[in-house]
Amino acid sequence: MLANKTATTATAATTATAASAAATKAVPVTLRELKIKAGVAKRTVKELAAYGKESETQQARIDKLVANGADDADIRKQREVLEETVQIIPDTKRRLAAAHKDLAAALEAFVDNTNEEVVAAREILKDAAAALA
Repeated sequence: MLANKTATTATAATTATAASAAATKAVPVTLRELKIKAGVAKRTVKELAAYGKESETQQARIDKLVANGADDADIRKQREVLEETVQIIPDTKRRLAAAHKDLAAALEAFVDNTNEEVVAAREILKDAAAALA
């Protein structure tokens, strides 16, 4: 009986693995889905740039407060704001990497297509790769 349970469990695991592999295989991507994936990647590239710029601006603000001899509580609060911004950046990079991977996979269905939306998606893919570098 124990051997039967083990065999059933192994079969279920194999079936689940096969189903998972089938789900990750190239599913035909429509142009609409490609545009959505490109939009996600484009938005995430912008978010990453904005967080980087915000952290630089915040650091400049802190430096100015320190140089002007501002109250320690004000400086401490601005450092907390900077820390929050810096903590968001790794998650944004992770989301951008996932969006890049999804967009690259979607573009595989449009290898020979020169549609303007496909060309735009390829440019967004390049921008995403540059932002991740």
